[in-house]
Amino acid sequence: MNPAPSSGAFRRVVVSFGWLLADRGIRLLGGFAVGLWLARYLGPSDFGFLSAATAAAWLGVVATQLGLDGLVQRELVQHPENTGRILGTVTLLSSATALVVWIILALFAWFAVDAPTMRTLLLWLALLAVPQALAAWEYLFQARSDLRPVVVGQNICFAVCLAARAGLIALQAPVVAFAIVAVAERLFGALVVMRWARKHLTGTSLSFDASLARAMLREAWPVWISALLVTVYQKIDLVLIARWRDEAEAGIYAAAMRIVELWWSIAVIGATALLPDLMRASQDRARYSSVLQRYLDLSAGAGIAAGLVMTVCAVPVIRLLFGQEYAEAGGILALQTWAGVFVFLSVARARHLIAIKRRGVELWFSALGVSLNLGLNAWLIPLHGAWGAAWAGFATQGAVALVFPWFFRDTRFIAGREWFALTIPFRSLSLLQSLRRRPNYGA
Repeated sequence: MNPAPSSGAFRRVVVSFGWLLADRGIRLLGGFAVGLWLARYLGPSDFGFLSAATAAAWLGVVATQLGLDGLVQRELVQHPENTGRILGTVTLLSSATALVVWIILALFAWFAVDAPTMRTLLLWLALLAVPQALAAWEYLFQARSDLRPVVVGQNICFAVCLAARAGLIALQAPVVAFAIVAVAERLFGALVVMRWARKHLTGTSLSFDASLARAMLREAWPVWISALLVTVYQKIDLVLIARWRDEAEAGIYAAAMRIVELWWSIAVIGATALLPDLMRASQDRARYSSVLQRYLDLSAGAGIAAGLVMTVCAVPVIRLLFGQEYAEAGGILALQTWAGVFVFLSVARARHLIAIKRRGVELWFSALGVSLNLGLNAWLIPLHGAWGAAWAGFATQGAVALVFPWFFRDTRFIAGREWFALTIPFRSLSLLQSLRRRPNYGA
């Protein structure tokens, strides 16, 4: 057997993961520092306003994705000769959707939101759908496992907007100014990536293919609905806390989730880097099974390690980073970090379904998750506020990762593997003990 393909594939995944991790690392070190400064500057109330408006606007971003992200990667990997047709079709579809999304969110902000600050924030943040319409160009680099141009281009824009945020804080600008900068950062970043991609595609003409559009939407619509439902149960808690309790409590909850979501993004980084190789491995059942289990083991192990650390460190971390007025967020941070174990496994399962072309099952997971989460939030938030939302999220993520997969034939295969992945600490300990007991014949 020739190990070269496997070795080359592993190297592509590692390099791709490294660039993605570098991207998130730069954003973590720079953006998180300014984000902390922003949270301290705005205080829990205004920070709660900004967080709740961002959560509502993020629904528009997810709607603009049309569920095509993993699908576009797959098509670009399997049919590179159709690159111009794929990019042109997806860009036009997403752009039309972005326009509709902005109109809907603008009408909602104008007629359904009472607070003037929240209305203005939502009108601006609804424009985040526009740069998402250009995301197909980023998928091109992901499919080629060449993320250097994306990381470099987007982080140049990020650095400029980071300085702009710092300047606005120094000038004591109103909260709306930070929403405008958030939109500008994503828009300029998307345009830079698009421009760079066009240089790599000299001689490739873009075109819209109606039949391709119908085929992609026909496969992607369950995932699109699923992603919208997932976003509802991941973001609605902030909106409900602000509405049923107050903006300050929403700000406290948002402080914890700012750290948690940065950690959860590692799951998406790994999934994005691994997906092309997972799809290549899907042609060989034995190899695919091995790659998938290693992926699940790594996901569970990383989540458990983070949960153990935050159980001890969450409260001091919150006090150090956000200040004493956010101290109540410490317990929420610890609990939601443990929920990351379930998030990592769910992201891995979603990539598995993309690889085997059974993405539609995710719609059922999302529908069940939204139903459970909304019910728990309606019960727990009025009684316990932000803590109630944290427990509702923990229970929902656990059910989606470990319980619901047993309900469907297409996911029973991976359901057992997810439970097996949770034993990774014990398996690792057993391996270490066996290595220690091994006699040293060279002594």
